[in-house]
Amino acid sequence: NQGLAKKVEVGSLLPIANLDVEAIKKRNNGKEVEVKRVKAAESLKISFETGANKVIDAGPVSLYVRIINPKGETIAVADQGSGTIAAAGNAEEVKFTRKADFTYDQVNKKVVVYWSQNIKDAGTYKVEVYQNGYVIGQGQVTLV
Repeated sequence: NQGLAKKVEVGSLLPIANLDVEAIKKRNNGKEVEVKRVKAAESLKISFETGANKVIDAGPVSLYVRIINPKGETIAVADQGSGTIAAAGNAEEVKFTRKADFTYDQVNKKVVVYWSQNIKDAGTYKVEVYQNGYVIGQGQVTLV
């Protein structure tokens, strides 16, 4: 039973496709422009598509986005929605930066998450997307 339950749990994870991480700045006309310099970056834009999974029932789904700064630290601001989740397979707690809630209807869904806090160091910002404690997507952006 435990083996079967584990297979169902893993089988019910969303496939993540086209994960893109960009540093952006908004122009006066409201249009977003990608930037490469950390001083020009106003926020990180994390976008991805969920893909289709017929094992998951239609309804609300929560994904957890973790942004890791160039120093290797998880960016987390409690009053901006950051927190911790249990990692799959062990009792370790993992910090996450932002929670993305949406309604899943068993078809490909585009999800966009913005983060504007603590983007001030040059280097590579890594992004991990979690569902039920499993890493289901990864990406990164390097700022100079």
